[in-house]
Amino acid sequence: MLAKHQEPFAWRLDRSTTENLDITAEKLSLFYSMKGELHDCLVKMACDNLHHPASVYQATLLAKLAPPPGAALDCETKGDTSAKTSGAAKSKGTIKLGHIDDAVGTEAMKDYSVNEYKGRYLPINKKKWPVEVDCLKQIIAYCQDKKIPLVIVNMPLTQRNLAVLPQDFRDQYEKTIKSICTPKPGDTNLSFIDLRNDTRFALSDFRDTVHMRSSGGTKLADLIAPVVVSQISRNNGEEAVNTRFASKADHLN
Repeated sequence: MLAKHQEPFAWRLDRSTTENLDITAEKLSLFYSMKGELHDCLVKMACDNLHHPASVYQATLLAKLAPPPGAALDCETKGDTSAKTSGAAKSKGTIKLGHIDDAVGTEAMKDYSVNEYKGRYLPINKKKWPVEVDCLKQIIAYCQDKKIPLVIVNMPLTQRNLAVLPQDFRDQYEKTIKSICTPKPGDTNLSFIDLRNDTRFALSDFRDTVHMRSSGGTKLADLIAPVVVSQISRNNGEEAVNTRFASKADHLN
């Protein structure tokens, strides 16, 4: 079925007058057809400038970090620098909503990150997990069948983020992923890069407990790029790529 903005223009009797006018406006104005995206951008800009959470979810996470009534604040939102904080509170630093830079995040930001992932993943959805595993298997099988090069990366994370999940589930996750993603003999189109416990990534490479700074991103790109190059060279011939990078990938599989 075509989306409304893809349909040829026609005033249809099975639609209400409002719907027909809406589609007409979308056909006549690019800005009107992008009203949803523009709305989201304006909301984000307003929230950034007013130092206000953009959603109930974000506000809930901030509330979890708020100190008890009467206690000194242990974090500040962007622009709110007037509150007096104790020495212990100041050591937490600030949370700047909508603010991006390349510095290592404050303890307040890391607390926010941990609470966010607790909200996302706890309790473990034991019904959803096997469905996700099956989807991954289907992606691998499809790529193998169509001879599509596939590189799977088990991303590096901080121990603080990993500790959000119960140890038994973490063990199950690692075992399952390695079993599914490790190439079998003859799997020339599949590569698995396991960086989950790679000691080359330091805490200073992360902005919060998950997302990397430029130093971590550079390390990650340097480790992934040779594997991609190797995959391309195996599928398209050595002359198709600069093979001097490919030799670096041998120890990763």
